[in-house]
Amino acid sequence: MSAKAVNDFMEVTGTSRTTANKYLKKHAYNLNFAVEEYLGKQYNTNLYKLFEKYQETPDKIGIDGTLCYLEDLGIEPEDVRSLVLSHFLESESMGAFSKENFLQKWTEKNISTISQMKTYLNELTKNMATPSEFDELYGFTFNFLLETPTQRSLSPDLLIDYWKLLFDLVPLDEDVLHRIDQWYDFILKQEKPSNKDAYLMFWEFVKEVVKPDPGSLSGYDEMASWPVVIDEFIEYLQENNLLESTES
Repeated sequence: MSAKAVNDFMEVTGTSRTTANKYLKKHAYNLNFAVEEYLGKQYNTNLYKLFEKYQETPDKIGIDGTLCYLEDLGIEPEDVRSLVLSHFLESESMGAFSKENFLQKWTEKNISTISQMKTYLNELTKNMATPSEFDELYGFTFNFLLETPTQRSLSPDLLIDYWKLLFDLVPLDEDVLHRIDQWYDFILKQEKPSNKDAYLMFWEFVKEVVKPDPGSLSGYDEMASWPVVIDEFIEYLQENNLLESTES
């Protein structure tokens, strides 16, 4: 039992066997108490107290704590900054933050107060307009929204809500946004959930086909390996005379 506790302590904290034994012996090999004391000494006291304010269990902030945390930050749950925060803290599911990530990520930024977190999140959200930053956030969002490990797709309504949040972060022309609105109408009429591949490829479609020519989508190649739903979207636009002619 003690050997397992030592190994678990080393894995959680990244420390040596000597350090693990020191803290575990002090706490009669109670892993939670030993880890809590060690982490409390490694991280800023104010930051550690913030985690304790919101924690649901010794190693996690749950949904109630998250709502309280967001309220203190002045952020509504549906605010895009809530999504940016979840990405920054590497949340694996909605409304949950691990103790390790909360303490480590804020410590890396030398941030330990709510006021500092607000300022950093505002700047981080502005930076999401950078293509590489946005692509990373976009990719993160699909898995973040899944409710179970076996879930493979998301409903059109949920995806549209988050597409709207995400696309507010990047500069897109009105005619591009209009074409994206037509995509929303299309997938709502289909009433089919979307898998991760379709979700990821839709943003590639926007970048490669919609943005260069939103009127006629002349960059679309039916022989390219787009997901079926995107091919069907093009057919929908053609059948409803929603594409501009490419003839000069």
